[in-house]
Amino acid sequence: MHRVEYHRVLLDEAVRLGAKIRLDSNVIGVDMEGRSLTLSDGEIYHADVIFGADGMLQFTNLSTLIPKGR
Repeated sequence: MHRVEYHRVLLDEAVRLGAKIRLDSNVIGVDMEGRSLTLSDGEIYHADVIFGADGMLQFTNLSTLIPKGR
């Protein structure tokens, strides 16, 4: 499977399951304890899992927020 097709499958399934997709957002903080992230516009998102697709050496770098004990 080509990478573009793989991305489409992941996106379609995420949307089907109710994921919120945010593009062109600047993450300024990740709180692992509170399972949240803060965007530069002041919005705060709480989630079990947050993926940042901002490049290998960037801020979120596929941060996975998992509660303690899991």
